[in-house]
Amino acid sequence: MKRFEFRLDQVLRLKQQRHKLAELRRREAQAARDRALSEVANVRERLSRTAAEGVNLLGQALSVAAWVNRSRYLAVLEQNLRAAEANVRAAEQTLQAAAAALAAAAKEEETLVALRDRQWQEHRREAARHEQHWLDELGMRRWRIARLAAEQGAEIEGGPAE
Repeated sequence: MKRFEFRLDQVLRLKQQRHKLAELRRREAQAARDRALSEVANVRERLSRTAAEGVNLLGQALSVAAWVNRSRYLAVLEQNLRAAEANVRAAEQTLQAAAAALAAAAKEEETLVALRDRQWQEHRREAARHEQHWLDELGMRRWRIARLAAEQGAEIEGGPAE
């Protein structure tokens, strides 16, 4: 019986590589989303701190220039927050696309692995049938030899019939 060979083994290896690459891309997309979320939290923290400082300054005499600078700084922080939130949305979309690509790659790999397993099982069944046929043939030969020996032994003991 010939050795088992999965003819689509190269395709399976390619699908496995693509699966690993898709997993890597998903992890990178997750890290990018996490960085974007961290940036949003950072900007919100600066906004909150600046607002709290502004509340503490209420009732104090500040120059118009100081109030204008604070106002501009808050406007910049708000723009930064909108940009950071847009980055989070973009990162979420990239992450979803990467997760979908990973699921597709995993499905393709699993399909080929299942096909290889079915072919391996069929190969094992065929090998078992082949071995059983060989054992049956060997048993029949031994039985024939034993029967022939028994017949020849009976002829020798009884001698020719007169």
